[in-house]
Amino acid sequence: MILNGHRFSIGKDLGHALVFLRNQKRPLRLRVDAIYINQQDLPGSNSQLQIMQHIYLRAKSVLVWLGQDFQVDSGIFGFLPKHQTQPPADNDEEGSHPIQGPIFPTTFGYRQRLWIIQEIVHAYQLVVCFGSSTRLDWETFMRVVMKHETCQDGPGRLYRLRMEVAAGSSTLQALLFKHGDAVCAEPRDKIYGLKGLAADADDLPMDYRKPFMKIWRDVIMFVNKKKTLAETDIMSFGALAMVSA
Repeated sequence: MILNGHRFSIGKDLGHALVFLRNQKRPLRLRVDAIYINQQDLPGSNSQLQIMQHIYLRAKSVLVWLGQDFQVDSGIFGFLPKHQTQPPADNDEEGSHPIQGPIFPTTFGYRQRLWIIQEIVHAYQLVVCFGSSTRLDWETFMRVVMKHETCQDGPGRLYRLRMEVAAGSSTLQALLFKHGDAVCAEPRDKIYGLKGLAADADDLPMDYRKPFMKIWRDVIMFVNKKKTLAETDIMSFGALAMVSA
């Protein structure tokens, strides 16, 4: 793609998502983390990650991109009104918050990127997009998925977590136990991604410049200070935090 007059390399899925969202009538305002955040600039990346929760809470909508090739049985969504199978229009009014997105898991398996969990859970409004023109609001998408989902994983798991976080009942300790199997390319993302969902982790320091072992120590000291873990379980929890990341 061309960014500010220069070539900028992006992934295939992101390219497909941007083509899907392109609106020829007027510019579409997007925030795309893969473009906006310079992962090589640790101080800048740190500052962005610390406000990520607020960005997703304030965004007008978050776009969930399931992929250009994502397909479902045509009968499953056959009942939908015609307007729900068209690309999202830019109805953003001047001064309102920009659209946030896109998020682009290529399958229902959300574990490919743990930050997807935080992005989806904190979003005020979610729009699910896939194929060449299909878009659904999150509630409609989940209503259909929950009827056909045969396991406790995938979108249903995210749906339940959204409800738990909204209720303020998710602790960092519980999140590590429940979602410690999510896979991250960057080990520190596991801790910091789940910290953003925890109702009790505001005082856990967040610094990507720290070696992972110091971050692991911060987590152990944080949980130990909460006194919510039996002494006999501290070692096993420490091992979980290590494996999780």
